[in-house]
Amino acid sequence: MKNKWIFIISIIFFGTIMRSTFTTLPVVANDIANSLHIPLDQLGLLTSIPLVAFALVSPFVSKITDKFSIEKTLAFALVAVLLGSFVRIFNAPSLMLGTALIGVGIAFINVLLPAAIFEYAPDKIGPYTGIYSTLLMIMTSAFQIIAVPVANKVNWQGLVLLVTVVVLLSLVTWLLNIKINVTVAPSQPQAHEHKPVTINPWTNKYAWMLLIIAGLQSAIFYSLIAWMSVIAQRTGVSGSQSGLLVGLLSMVGIPFGMIIPNFISNSSFKTRRNAMIFACVLWILGLAMMNNHHISFVLWLVISSVLGAVGSIMFIYVITSYATRTKNPQESAALSGMAQSGGYLIACLIPWLYGLIFGMTQNWYAQNIIFILMLVVMIVLIYFFEREKTIFD
Repeated sequence: MKNKWIFIISIIFFGTIMRSTFTTLPVVANDIANSLHIPLDQLGLLTSIPLVAFALVSPFVSKITDKFSIEKTLAFALVAVLLGSFVRIFNAPSLMLGTALIGVGIAFINVLLPAAIFEYAPDKIGPYTGIYSTLLMIMTSAFQIIAVPVANKVNWQGLVLLVTVVVLLSLVTWLLNIKINVTVAPSQPQAHEHKPVTINPWTNKYAWMLLIIAGLQSAIFYSLIAWMSVIAQRTGVSGSQSGLLVGLLSMVGIPFGMIIPNFISNSSFKTRRNAMIFACVLWILGLAMMNNHHISFVLWLVISSVLGAVGSIMFIYVITSYATRTKNPQESAALSGMAQSGGYLIACLIPWLYGLIFGMTQNWYAQNIIFILMLVVMIVLIYFFEREKTIFD
């Protein structure tokens, strides 16, 4: 790599836009609904459309990348996100179309960023993964915090344009990285030619294990993000306090963003196995503590901290495994595409089912018991997934 700093800056921008591009607007959903004269409930699509795109597009990313390169494909993905972000300002159809374009572009970035890190810095997978995973969490929260003040000061379209400018900076930075560090990949031309024929994660049992782990982790975490506020208020917590709990659920994982990738990439498989199983046990304890109709705000702070920390740790474990458990960028992209496709398909459905059962029973006990059983399955899968060899050996 000729200039590592331009690559690091690119990673920082990727982390900045990977979630904030579609998680910011739901915060000002009321403003959007009033401005475009559409029902508020339709704006739930602003979150679900990208998740569906992740599930549908991810399996094809590796094959498309084989025809071009990681660098060019990521550039095209950023163009899609840029166009999608900009067109959202015009009307309701363009808002949905733009959100879909963002989902497609981010799906490519989700899959290819671990592979790009593997290609550019195979000896720095942990630190570089830590950079973008930490920025992802920080900037998701930061844009949600500034969303209402910016929309009040200007309007929600001004908020969209602010996000769009950040995406443009990300594209410019990545194009500079391609121009400066373009000589990174030529040493592996033969790998690009015949690796795609032999890499088929859909027939690999360890890849399937990671897919299920990724799916269950996302399903539980997104369900908690969607329903914790409602559940907390049912136990006597005020609306403002419940909002603080959801914010804490997202923010508490930030310190782990720089720690966990290094830990995972530098630890033995037995150490990783034990640590992740212990994290799942903590998750079980947190969910068990939720199954109570009389929870004080102080106890809710503990529960939210535990669930948020473990959810972030498991997410980082999954995305770091795409690189640490493979031997080259092509294997990493293939594994990432498969795991994210199935994982986000599960993540799309479970929060909705959680709410459906909630509406039928008016409590959350059955859902949390199901989540505990899902975590038992995760523990078993992690035990067999972690081994000395890489996935495709």
